[in-house]
Amino acid sequence: MKCRLTALITAAATVLSSAAITAEAYSVKIGSSTLSYETTDDYEELLTDGITGVAVITGMSDPPDDLVIPAYAETGKDSLVFAAVEEKAFMGLTNITSVSFPDTITSIGDSAFAGCLALESVTLPDSISSMGVKVFVSCSQLKYADLGGEHSSLRAIPENCFSSCTNLAEVKIPEGVIGIGREAFYGCTSLRSVTVPSTVQFIGDNAIGLRTNRIDNSIEPVPGFIIFGKKDSAAERYARGKGIDFIDTEATPSGDVNMDGFVDSADASMVLSEYAELATGGQTTLSAAQRYLADVDGNGDTDSADASEILIIYAENATA
Repeated sequence: MKCRLTALITAAATVLSSAAITAEAYSVKIGSSTLSYETTDDYEELLTDGITGVAVITGMSDPPDDLVIPAYAETGKDSLVFAAVEEKAFMGLTNITSVSFPDTITSIGDSAFAGCLALESVTLPDSISSMGVKVFVSCSQLKYADLGGEHSSLRAIPENCFSSCTNLAEVKIPEGVIGIGREAFYGCTSLRSVTVPSTVQFIGDNAIGLRTNRIDNSIEPVPGFIIFGKKDSAAERYARGKGIDFIDTEATPSGDVNMDGFVDSADASMVLSEYAELATGGQTTLSAAQRYLADVDGNGDTDSADASEILIIYAENATA
């Protein structure tokens, strides 16, 4: 099974280069920018009424800061539909702050947006079924990445896809993803948690929640990082193996600080003990997962208000 899923990730990362059989390179004006593309004989399913050609985007000169990948273009000769973004198409363009894709795009090639140092947000449509390796590597200002919605076609997140995105604070992985490649989110030091869908069966080495210790060059968990997922899943096995805190999303309610499946007075006592320790200058006695569960009111602190909320939940459950 592991070999098959590894092969899936590799295949997803290379599908664009193997699928696009190009005829000739062209360019077309899109607003004040010039979009470069190559025609292809693939993606025949996109040749709907009025569309005479399919193209793969290979680059753009003078792109806008808020980049909107076009779905169609009129060239004077053809009515084109854009089906994919070729490898390295936007690599190193330092003015782009956001990028959005039309639902005609099905693939993004290797390193397509690597080193886009101003890029802050990315949202993928459900039509995208494959991404190459290192698509967003070293996008150091990237803060938000939504990889697809309820009907996403994406099945694999390839290796190094978001590695060294040091400001990435939120990522949404859609249901349907089967594999997460090696070091896909390695070195994303601002990311404090990720929810891994139940469909994920394989997580590659050092994929999530890890960074390099600059003192001794060792690999260590990102402080406070939590993986959310189902019990006995690939997500739990990965978290336990890497020393990362894990929360079972189906069996661990907010307030269950001792993570025994119940919210009761024992949890409230743990919160009060933690509050007293911190109030006197001591160190936390709770793990990252326990601190998350203890912060019932969601204000970022663990205090008497949380203990009160836990006791209220306990009382409500006891009389239900």
